Amino acid sequence: MAALTTTTPRTAAPGVLGHRAARKLAVLAVLAAVLVPLAHLRWAGGTWPEALTVDLSGPLGAAGDWIIDNRDSHPLFLYFFGHVSNAVVVSVRAVYLTLLAAGWAGVTAAAALIAWRAAGPRLAAGTTAAFLVCGLLGCGCRPCRPSP
Repeated sequence: MAALTTTTPRTAAPGVLGHRAARKLAVLAVLAAVLVPLAHLRWAGGTWPEALTVDLSGPLGAAGDWIIDNRDSHPLFLYFFGHVSNAVVVSVRAVYLTLLAAGWAGVTAAAALIAWRAAGPRLAAGTTAAFLVCGLLGCGCRPCRPSP
């Protein structure tokens, strides 16, 4: 004789609580509803509780002074942060020159292509429209002003 067993399907909570993220948010909301009044009873007042305040001005001031005193001689600055800083400066300059060479029409086309690739044609159309409006209005800076 063969026995047939089946498992009953798990039924999730109906509606919005059927989603896992919604259940997590509901738990957080209940916790907040309990803990916020308790915290208000413990530390009543409109200011930040003095017991939870730490003064960091002394250590941060000392660290800032050390950085200023040692930035030209310490190996950390000479062999690491100096190169990182130079790489950031060169990268920003390269992006600036690329955008300047492309002009507002090239930047508009590049933004539309990136938007199309990222989210589809609707976002690409919105991006193109926004960039075209900005380009047609102009920014008033010296390169954008028409010469007399």
